[in-house]
Amino acid sequence: MVGQMKYKLSVLALLAGIIPASAAPPVTPINVTASVTATTGSFNASIPAVSGSTNYICGFVITSGGTTAAAVVNATVTGTVSGTLNYSYVFPSSGQGVLGVAFPQCIIASASNTAITVTVPAGGAGTTAALSVWGYQL
Repeated sequence: MVGQMKYKLSVLALLAGIIPASAAPPVTPINVTASVTATTGSFNASIPAVSGSTNYICGFVITSGGTTAAAVVNATVTGTVSGTLNYSYVFPSSGQGVLGVAFPQCIIASASNTAITVTVPAGGAGTTAALSVWGYQL
């Protein structure tokens, strides 16, 4: 009987160490998307800042067409842990331009309650463009 009681107490102590009584429930990530269309001016889309949450960007796509004269611009991703990320984007004078980036591992924001924003400078006269961003908040 005493041996059996020691065994039960040992198992309980082991379980108490593995699963603390004060353990918080798991947090479920919330998927977030943002999308915008634009014409001749610059444009951006963001994973917005939310108090008590941390943002992650998993990818974005820029598309355009109809630009009168081809132009190369520097699209940026700001608000990430390591600073601004830069991407060259070409607004073609004919056909459709596409830049799709899917990060192999989603990139965390520089801090909690920080937006992550993708910005594309203006393409010029005649431009029709779109930008979509996706990620999650935790």
